[in-house]
Amino acid sequence: MNDEALPALNTATLDADTLRQLCFDIEHGARLLSVSIKHHEERNSELLRLEPSELCEALIDGRLLGAQLRYIHAEREWCDTLLSTPGGVRLVRIDHGGV
Repeated sequence: MNDEALPALNTATLDADTLRQLCFDIEHGARLLSVSIKHHEERNSELLRLEPSELCEALIDGRLLGAQLRYIHAEREWCDTLLSTPGGVRLVRIDHGGV
């Protein structure tokens, strides 16, 4: 094992309104680097072209199982993994540090 520290990791379960605010903030206040999505069994290629706010709605209404958004905000690179759960959407956030 090397001496490098692991990136900072935070988790939370978000309700629909908090998820919508998060996606709005990313869409309007960050530079989006990449989006990966996890579909249900039925594949829908149109989901690949959604903006962050539209992805969040797809998570809320069950069209997506999960999504991962990589973005730069406040000169730091972030990776947010969003997973649909019965209690809300689970957020796992990793801070990859300054850019």
